[in-house]
Amino acid sequence: MVRLLNRSKESKKNKMSQGLTPKNFVTYKDVTLELRDIVNSNQPLQQLAGTPLKVMLSYKVSKALKALDKEIEAFSNARKAVLDKYGKFDEEKKTYSYENENEKLAEDELNAMLDKTVTFKVPEVSITELEGETIEPRILAILDWYITD
Repeated sequence: MVRLLNRSKESKKNKMSQGLTPKNFVTYKDVTLELRDIVNSNQPLQQLAGTPLKVMLSYKVSKALKALDKEIEAFSNARKAVLDKYGKFDEEKKTYSYENENEKLAEDELNAMLDKTVTFKVPEVSITELEGETIEPRILAILDWYITD
């Protein structure tokens, strides 16, 4: 048994020394989405990431989640700046209040940001890789940009 483990370690070392890492086995694709779709995809992708998956599929989902997180963090910072620009934050109620037309101005500016397209790379995931997994149809519908036939 020890010999078998050592061979496994040696095999892994040989693959790594040849430059064969999980990145070499994964095909990435460019995805262009409206920021609105990225925000809407975050929660379903997190749900998928929270389910037990095979190692390679878990790796792919985690890479996609990191790509989305980067875009969502940038949007969250910009969103807060817009809300601070047009409104006043009430610490006690944890809400913003607006004067005059400022709420409409903030809403228009946020919608304009959400309409912008963003291009990023994600690992390709085929529907056959998800075979045998239990996934809600709603999640598959929202993540149709991510899952290929």
